[in-house]
Amino acid sequence: MKRTLLPLLFFPATLFAEDLEPVIVSATLDATHLSDVPYSAAAISARTILERSYTSLPDALRDTPGIHVPRTAPGQSSPVIRGFTGFRNLLLIDGIRLNNSVFREGANQYWATVDPFMVDRIEAVKSSSSVLFGSDAIGGAVTAFTKSAYAPDGTPARAFYSTGEIGYRWASGDQSHTAHTEASLGQSGLWGIRFGFSPLSVGNIRAAGLGEQSHTGYDGLNFDAKLDLDLTPKARLTFAYQQTDLNDIWRTHSTIYAESYGGTAPGTDRERILDQRRQLAYAQLALIEPADWLNSLRFSFSWHRQGEWQDRLRGNKRRDLSEFTVDTLGLWFQGDAANTPIGDIGFGASFYRDYVDSAAYGFDENDASRGREIQGPVGDDATYDQFAVFVQDKIALGRDLDLYLGARYTHIAADIGRLEDPDTGLATSYANDWDNVVANARLLWRATGDERLHLYGGVAQGFRAPNLSDISRSDSARSDERQIPALALDPERYLTLEIGARTQFGPVQASVSYYYTVIEDQIIRTPTGAVVDDERIVTKRNSGEGHVQGIEADASWRFAQGWKLFGHLAWTDGALDQYPAADQRIVREPISRLIPFIGQIGLRWEPTSTLSLEVVGTGATRADQLNSADRADTERFPPDGTPGWFTVDLRANWQARQNLHLTAALENVTNTEYRHHSSGSNQPGTSFILGAQVKF
Repeated sequence: MKRTLLPLLFFPATLFAEDLEPVIVSATLDATHLSDVPYSAAAISARTILERSYTSLPDALRDTPGIHVPRTAPGQSSPVIRGFTGFRNLLLIDGIRLNNSVFREGANQYWATVDPFMVDRIEAVKSSSSVLFGSDAIGGAVTAFTKSAYAPDGTPARAFYSTGEIGYRWASGDQSHTAHTEASLGQSGLWGIRFGFSPLSVGNIRAAGLGEQSHTGYDGLNFDAKLDLDLTPKARLTFAYQQTDLNDIWRTHSTIYAESYGGTAPGTDRERILDQRRQLAYAQLALIEPADWLNSLRFSFSWHRQGEWQDRLRGNKRRDLSEFTVDTLGLWFQGDAANTPIGDIGFGASFYRDYVDSAAYGFDENDASRGREIQGPVGDDATYDQFAVFVQDKIALGRDLDLYLGARYTHIAADIGRLEDPDTGLATSYANDWDNVVANARLLWRATGDERLHLYGGVAQGFRAPNLSDISRSDSARSDERQIPALALDPERYLTLEIGARTQFGPVQASVSYYYTVIEDQIIRTPTGAVVDDERIVTKRNSGEGHVQGIEADASWRFAQGWKLFGHLAWTDGALDQYPAADQRIVREPISRLIPFIGQIGLRWEPTSTLSLEVVGTGATRADQLNSADRADTERFPPDGTPGWFTVDLRANWQARQNLHLTAALENVTNTEYRHHSSGSNQPGTSFILGAQVKF
């Protein structure tokens, strides 16, 4: 039987309901049940996002084993996946890269620009995924698939329809109000159009022990629209537009308003405020069985714009204004052919070009202009090209054994018209390019022949090319630290080995995986010994050699009618050769932001199909494996490490009517004082959450 990616694009979200085994598309390029995927992966449905009251896309990943979600600031977060964060994890929206060439390392703010209310499902593939997705997919790749414009199940074929929903969420812990409205209109089998609108207002966080944390609120507005046209029963053309605005987000930890936690020190900035806007427009054509030998083809053309503006008033009353805009044109196609003489083949090619404008302006303590700087946060008048082709073959070695082989060639070119020379301080230009080939091999064995036990393992190469942030960033990095351009960088290289097992015996489901990633030539910040305006100057070098390893496990047990016990845990360890001081003495230290042992246990009761009650406990041990850079970042890392914590959440969901869903939660019942490791602010204390969704 053919299994293809494209029919799933035509089906509603009910295929991914909680009582069915999740189907993963992004891990293998065809629709594959999770138990048959040769990776550690997870699927998060729109239903789960609704029931757990997630308010951002990074937040929706927080209950996935092996994924940790720190916050630089509220509204600024990105996940840590298998020891890697920032630009070493890849986010895609409907197959289009969100990552661009200005992404920075660390827990950056860009993932939070994706509205979770427009998402139909999220797929997280944990492991090096460079063969399928190219540069950046080191810790993993996350794909957000947005909602279709078509009506839900039950609409008669060719019938005209109009559907919609209105939702609202309130939380006391961060004094937030989130609303969502969406509507669809169309004729099934012919066309459909969908609009979504999501304003939000987040207040200051009320943290246990600290009280209200000043300047931690922000506002946002999301809008999306999609038009689906069925050209034939086997051809669909889709047009979509998305826009997110996040305003007045303070990087509170670097300001005088930060609250000390566990010995952290407030920053010296009087103001540090960021606004950001993301816009995406695309056209995609999906074809099913366009030829006898071809299962599917999908084409995409996209325009993606990311803009960021920062207003920073330093302690000495000097003001810095900076901004950048990145326009990305993307073009790709993917296809798959099943039952060929050499197996089931997936293939594709892609091209992305970034156009970058970046500027910075300075004012002295008397508000007198110091003029425009040579560059903004990154080099100005720049382009960054990525071209790639890939192929992956699934070979059946027997009825119960599958072999996956894949390879990818990538060419990347950077051209910067204007940046500051790190040696002379004068304006200069830069151009360079890199070529890379990576491969992988994975096995999946249905060990018992009856779907009860699946074993998998593999080896995968990964790479990340230097981006414009590595090469040309001239901006504040960590506490009292400023990064300057680095013009002699090469791609990072990785090799990941992984083994895992999934099992289902009656009411018991479980999975476990172990991974080991070899790190070569990782680009890391290195002190130069210089100090300017009370900031330590750092540059970047390919000096990181080391490893990351870890274990992830999860299980659930339906021990009685309507009752389920579930839980998961993750352990990560890693070390890296670094140059923590200007004397260039190499030292092997823990990797930065090394996540501690994290676990979760929960009990769910579903007495009826319309009501569920849940109690969940989540905790982490003390995160005290800090390297030199972590210890120097006194605004976010307590000197003895981030204290361990344990919280308890209570949740209730009630489908009161066919068109009315109500949610209530009491999070952090014990009013625990805590923060996620490497975050810039504490999490809320005891928080009441109420939500409602009305469909029409």
